[in-house]
Amino acid sequence: MLEEYTAQHQPAAEFARALRDRFAPPQRRLLGWYLSPDAWSQRGDGHSLADQMIEASGIGFQPASTDRIGGAMLIYSQLDRGELLIADTCRQLIETLPTRIHDAGRPDDIAKISGDPLDDCMDALRYALYSFIAPARPSNQSGFDPNAAGGDPTLAMLQRRLAEHRWQRLQQLARYLPPRRPNPR
Repeated sequence: MLEEYTAQHQPAAEFARALRDRFAPPQRRLLGWYLSPDAWSQRGDGHSLADQMIEASGIGFQPASTDRIGGAMLIYSQLDRGELLIADTCRQLIETLPTRIHDAGRPDDIAKISGDPLDDCMDALRYALYSFIAPARPSNQSGFDPNAAGGDPTLAMLQRRLAEHRWQRLQQLARYLPPRRPNPR
């Protein structure tokens, strides 16, 4: 993790433009932008926070994974193996990690602390890491579900092509991930 950006009480559109200006200069190609899935919830005016952010910035945000336990376990295991490195420029994240505690009701999860800005920092790390490093699917699966089109052959063909395109993109991205280092224990 190289850098972080946090802001309090900033409108969604301004926040998205600030992200774009800070992290997406023309010479940099970022592979994923993730938002909390609740950012896609309608707020009553017909526009979700995600819609406002996409419109203001042009960033192709995607809904992040909602798997809190899987995300927490991935963060822990990558930190433990030395695969997740955090630069000293990520001051809030560095402050956040040692303050997180296990949820007494769900031992594999991290306790959610409402109103704690450090909780949002941890969620952002989990969203980014776990959504980018998704569980691998067997190579013979494209993610296409022929029943999802409801019997419409045109829709089924479009969904299949989209699933194949996403699968090819994931395969290309996987080639750029560094090889895993053995645990030095």
